[in-house]
Amino acid sequence: MYIQNSGEAFNLASSQRTDVNLDKLTTKLQQQLAQDGHCCIAKLRFTSLQDLYDFACEIYRQD
Repeated sequence: MYIQNSGEAFNLASSQRTDVNLDKLTTKLQQQLAQDGHCCIAKLRFTSLQDLYDFACEIYRQD
């Protein structure tokens, strides 16, 4: 999935527009964090797509 700054989202494989749901994206991020060995993720809550994006960028920042 590719999400633009405008909030529009597209499927990478088909380039079709898809609906963005903050709850679903939060769940996907929690699943990925768990797979990557992070803990204490069950209580993550975001109020906006930008907040979720900023958090993910901070966690997965390449130094």
